[in-house]
Amino acid sequence: MGADIATLALRIDAEGATANLAAFGAKAQEVGVTTEASMARMKAAAAEFFAFIGVGMGIHEFIHVTAEAQASMAQLEAGVRSTGAAAGFTASQLREMAQSLSQVTSFSHTALEGAQSILLLFQSLKGAQFEQATQAAADLATRLGTDVQGAARQLGKALEDPTRGLLALRRAGVVFTKDQEDVIKALAASGEQVKAQGMILDAITAKVGGSAAAYRDTLGGALKAVGNTFKDVLEISQASSSGMIDALNGIARNVPAVTGAVAGLAAAFGGLAIAVKGPA
Repeated sequence: MGADIATLALRIDAEGATANLAAFGAKAQEVGVTTEASMARMKAAAAEFFAFIGVGMGIHEFIHVTAEAQASMAQLEAGVRSTGAAAGFTASQLREMAQSLSQVTSFSHTALEGAQSILLLFQSLKGAQFEQATQAAADLATRLGTDVQGAARQLGKALEDPTRGLLALRRAGVVFTKDQEDVIKALAASGEQVKAQGMILDAITAKVGGSAAAYRDTLGGALKAVGNTFKDVLEISQASSSGMIDALNGIARNVPAVTGAVAGLAAAFGGLAIAVKGPA
């Protein structure tokens, strides 16, 4: 009898354990399904979030690239206008020159246009020598590891005033022989500025010519060129974005008025609060 009771108790315990395990298994499966569904929802939300971020970054890059390109073109136009086209090129021709040079160097056309805008400040540079100076600035910047605008500034100073400019170039690492310096200074002193500039440009080309093109054919140069090409795809002209520009200018003009109105409302509500509360 005692054995039967013990057997019965074991059977009940076993059945209870089996039932508990079955219930646990069902609960685990339910939780698993819920977890899978939650994970799926989380993945979908994450995908939407990162897609949104991607679109936002794309729009930001598009605005940045377009603004940069329009700014560089505006500076070229201003430079050509203020100098009376002394260099012998229109702004559109200068942009075409920069775009052609960007195809064989790692510099973007906007960077090269920045260099051209600086060279326009030195009005003695004209025609073929202006084009040669733009190329020389790209080669000099590549060889010295500087930006092309800085190289253009150094070069422009040397071409405009050889006596002082040659010293600046020497400090930057471009050294002329004494004979070259004497001839260049003599030409500049006698009023033969074009010949003096030609000698400087020829000497620089002999020292650093081909540097920009050589770097373009390296992995680093090719990667920069690809990046520049992608940026070019995002650009839109000033004419195409005129509606956006007008809208933004309108907002900028009206912000002070809106700010004043908000300040007036704040002052009015402050006065109302004092009136309701009564004097202290």
